[in-house]
Amino acid sequence: MKFFSLNLLKWKLFIQALPFAIGILLIKIFLIRAFDFHGFLDINEIRLVFTSGVFLIGFMLAGTLSDYKESEKIPGEIATTLETIEETSVALALKTKGHIKEIRLQVLEMSLMIHSWFYRKQTEKDVHNKLSEYNQTIHTLEAAGGAPPIVGRLLIRLGDLRQLVTRTNVISKTGFLSTGYALLELLIVIVTTLLLMTNFNSLGSELAIIVIIELIYVYMYMLIHDIDDPFEYEEDRAKGAAEVTLFPIENYIDRLRDRIEAEDVKGEQNEEKSSKTEKGVKIAKKARKKSARPVT
Repeated sequence: MKFFSLNLLKWKLFIQALPFAIGILLIKIFLIRAFDFHGFLDINEIRLVFTSGVFLIGFMLAGTLSDYKESEKIPGEIATTLETIEETSVALALKTKGHIKEIRLQVLEMSLMIHSWFYRKQTEKDVHNKLSEYNQTIHTLEAAGGAPPIVGRLLIRLGDLRQLVTRTNVISKTGFLSTGYALLELLIVIVTTLLLMTNFNSLGSELAIIVIIELIYVYMYMLIHDIDDPFEYEEDRAKGAAEVTLFPIENYIDRLRDRIEAEDVKGEQNEEKSSKTEKGVKIAKKARKKSARPVT
């Protein structure tokens, strides 16, 4: 595993936080050059403020990480639920002599709808409408003679899928405590002000400490804010640097497409066999007719 990589998304938060640290550094240099102001506070006097900031950052990071760990499971659970719905529906279609390809195409439409919803191309209302449409398909299979226990399990899985979509929407739209963000923002302003008012032993250490502390505080604030919405996607890409990956849903869509293509190939082969059989029957009939003619 490479320690450094050229993945810009990995360094996105660092690049966004760096201008803030450089800006505070330039302000400090301006105060020193223009007003010969090196500060009047000692670093030991404000150590407790830095400690309280670390405690608050740890508290908020732990709160947002709990939701993030739960969110990591959601794409896999959605993919598993979709595949279970597909397999159960196909089993019902086989027993009721329904169209298997149509069932798989409907599940594919539902999967693509959910995937597009993650990327903000569809609304939550559109997703729920698509789920309701598939609910009608389930009742159609039941009316065609589907076993009630299997239909019941299928409806339960569809309800689980609806619950996962709702849970995802709640996590995405519900942020962490706004009062915690307010306190953290106030603390960053206080720490920044105290850094500008602190007198260090040497200019080099002064500039290095200001950049490092400011960079850490701003970076951690952006990281917490990014983790707070693990489904922050936009058109065909992740908006943030800490988004939950959607590859389980994408892998399932690929598997489903392969099964649909296999059904098409199988259907074409059956058509070729039936056409060859029909031709063989016609040739046999013609041969029997010729053999039945009287010889003159």
